[in-house]
Amino acid sequence: MIGIEIKNSILLVDFTNQLRAKGTPLKEAIEQAGEIRFLPVVLTTFIAVGALLPLAVQKSGLYSPLAVVIIGGLISSLLLSRLVTAAAVRLLKLGRQGGVDLAHKFFCRAPVDTAVGDGNAGAKFFFRLGERLVSRLQVALEHCA
Repeated sequence: MIGIEIKNSILLVDFTNQLRAKGTPLKEAIEQAGEIRFLPVVLTTFIAVGALLPLAVQKSGLYSPLAVVIIGGLISSLLLSRLVTAAAVRLLKLGRQGGVDLAHKFFCRAPVDTAVGDGNAGAKFFFRLGERLVSRLQVALEHCA
């Protein structure tokens, strides 16, 4: 499960870096990478889930619960990684560009006042939600400075 998730994140980050090398702005590169690489990431996860389904339904005392947990982990990591990878790439790139001390900002706690708006379906939804997460984090981090 961890290996599949790492591979999915590497796909997104590598494609984002390729777009950045071509001169695409950071925000657009993150969105394009999420849209273009969404299908390979989803297919990889669903293939692993499909391979684990026979094991999950065979009613084995040890392997069935393990397969169910792995399936749940794969599906939840598919959804959460779309947000976390986009937010992490943006924060790390901004931290390198602006000379921001990210360690200080992550440990500083402040309330967030902005509201999360609505999103579109599909790949754009997850990356726009990730962008909102980054903007909310930036607002919170500005209160720390």
